[in-house]
Amino acid sequence: MGDQITRKVTYFPLQAHCFAFGGFEVQMLSAFKAVKNFGYDGLSLSKVDVWSRIADFDVAHFWGLEIDNFSNLIWAKKSGKKVVLTALFGYYETFLLKAKNFASRYLHAGRFRLEMLKYVDILVVVSDEQKILANKYYGFSEDRIIVIPNIVSNEFMTLTKRVLPLGLPFQQYVLCVGNVCQRKNQEILIDAVVKLGLNLVLVGKPIAGERSYVSRVEEKVNLNKNIIWIEGLREGSEELVSLVQNCSVFALPSFSETQPISMLEAAFCAKPLLTGNRAYAKQKFYQNAMLVNPNSLSAIQIGLESVVRDPIKYVSPSIYLTECTEEAVGQAYSNIYLSI
Repeated sequence: MGDQITRKVTYFPLQAHCFAFGGFEVQMLSAFKAVKNFGYDGLSLSKVDVWSRIADFDVAHFWGLEIDNFSNLIWAKKSGKKVVLTALFGYYETFLLKAKNFASRYLHAGRFRLEMLKYVDILVVVSDEQKILANKYYGFSEDRIIVIPNIVSNEFMTLTKRVLPLGLPFQQYVLCVGNVCQRKNQEILIDAVVKLGLNLVLVGKPIAGERSYVSRVEEKVNLNKNIIWIEGLREGSEELVSLVQNCSVFALPSFSETQPISMLEAAFCAKPLLTGNRAYAKQKFYQNAMLVNPNSLSAIQIGLESVVRDPIKYVSPSIYLTECTEEAVGQAYSNIYLSI
């Protein structure tokens, strides 16, 4: 295609990053970078300038099927832009969750989401399971749903094992990476490793609005010398990569996830995985992971014992993980922008 620009794409975030920043925001920025670095010629990418009056772009890429994006998405479509939406969907694993989803179609948030989808040209989801959900529960046409998984940054793909960060008081440890919040269930993981006498490294910032939960986690960390809490490391940083590469077990017994990036990173580093026995853990990328009841301390404890005893058994196969590289994802999004 040479250097001629044939398609201009602008990214729209879900909310201001100063208020909320997690895995979904990391993926948006990683996808932007991947298309820039590994996408095809003919694309020009930008991030929306909310103060600008100029709409000089062809494709509006929105991140998140939430009310926050409602007005801009509809105006983009009315202005003649092609609309791409990357969305995360719940798995509706229980009858109650299914009933709530059905009821939401007639309530405020659910009605807005269904209305938004009418204006979307291409819907992007992270897994085959999410594609089925988007079609089944939201009625979005299968032929307009594209599966593009989350990205594992190239920093995790080096074959050189990095030296453990200075100051870590032990060499063998369980690692858990993610924002510290009730959903990710670090508190019960702490109880399990304490009972087993294992070492634990927690990496993640506390979530705003969960002060009581975070305080309990902090108290338990302070009472146990075999637990280290590092309050957030930049994604792809040398210290984070080193912690993943050198851990004995990667554990994330979450109650709810979509496609946790931290588990993909651990899988890339051929680390044994332990996670919640929920729908998110049954994707092809996490094959062989030890699945445990996230509500049960004894289940997590028994699971950790099994993984520590026979770690190789719980390492995911690498066959599918190439789909998560920056190059693969960058080219996948490029294909959408150029063909839409």
